[in-house]
Amino acid sequence: MKPHGISIGLSRVKSTFFIHIRAFGTLHHDDYEYMIPTIESALSEVKEPHLNVLIDITELDGWTMNAAWDDFKFGMKHRREFDKVAVICSLRWQKGVAQVSNWFMPGEIQSFDNHHDALVWLESQ
Repeated sequence: MKPHGISIGLSRVKSTFFIHIRAFGTLHHDDYEYMIPTIESALSEVKEPHLNVLIDITELDGWTMNAAWDDFKFGMKHRREFDKVAVICSLRWQKGVAQVSNWFMPGEIQSFDNHHDALVWLESQ
């Protein structure tokens, strides 16, 4: 069985959170049961959080149906808190996922080929 999961890093500058997410393998519902409470716990400490997110999906193979639904629900619940989302991806379908996400998020979403360019964009005003 191939490894799968989500690793999360959180940092904060005043009321702006930087969330670093790396997704790999095929994500399952159990992966979201770990990720969602971790992020929501951090967000609960800030009155009006603004999120800048760096998501690396270069090693992502996809989602199970339940995991895709979990991802959608989480995104919709917190969509107004996302200021910028930088998606690091290399495959065409991964870039398509980033583009479709723009339909549901009022914040900016951009896809990037590398970590450096994504961080520069996230840190720009």
